[in-house]
Amino acid sequence: MTRHVDVNGLKLAVEITGEGHPPVVFVTGLNDDRHVWDVLLSTLSVRTMTVTYDRPDLGDSDPLPQDEASVPRSYGDAASQLRVLLDAAGVPSPRVFVGHSIGGLIIHVYAAQTPADVAGLVYVDATDPDLYADVTGFGPTVADNDLGMKFDWSVGLEEFRRTAVSQVPAVVVASSVGRWATAQSPEKYAPYTLAEVDERWQRWQRRLATGLGAPLLVAHDARHYVHTEAPALVGRAVDAVVRAVRDTNVVQLDPADVDAAGGTLHLTTA
Repeated sequence: MTRHVDVNGLKLAVEITGEGHPPVVFVTGLNDDRHVWDVLLSTLSVRTMTVTYDRPDLGDSDPLPQDEASVPRSYGDAASQLRVLLDAAGVPSPRVFVGHSIGGLIIHVYAAQTPADVAGLVYVDATDPDLYADVTGFGPTVADNDLGMKFDWSVGLEEFRRTAVSQVPAVVVASSVGRWATAQSPEKYAPYTLAEVDERWQRWQRRLATGLGAPLLVAHDARHYVHTEAPALVGRAVDAVVRAVRDTNVVQLDPADVDAAGGTLHLTTA
């Protein structure tokens, strides 16, 4: 059932289902509401509490006031807002966080800001924090809807470079190799070709996994929305992290099982 929680004067929508430790909190990519996780949630085999929510001006959450919506934000601003929401909603800590795209950057900064609150991490095709600061076809900011949070690429990049995340059970899930070949408006990615952007994106996913000492799952066919195009693959990652938090603190994934779910397992070390 959807609840509305007061976060600094805004009513933000949050949906909490199930019971068990650790709670798993899902953080969407840009412009997506909490329902983008619905199919993935149905694939989870490990039962525990799950939490989905809407940032301002997404889904059922209040928009920001006009003057606040124009203020550039960092990923840490979104992480701080999420922390207030989870505490106000009574979600137990520590928690596992799952972040897609820019949500991956938000959970990364969250983990650096409040390490005691984070039991595990799953990154779903997390945004390369350097990419949009380097290419020529995008503006300096990008927003969640008209009256949502406006993220500043350069501010976010500097913030990200200062982060240090403690070792916790983690998995990085990446979209398929070559998926950037279908990107619209390739001229926006100048001076890079789409092939170069694709290689750069995959290199970032490997670097992220290596830095975390986490397994990397690369989808066979899924594009950026891996959690909707290959939900079983992301579900395997979430299940594995929850099991690790509960039992051994070591993420265990079976290559054959990962393959059956639509991906390839790559093991990395920090």
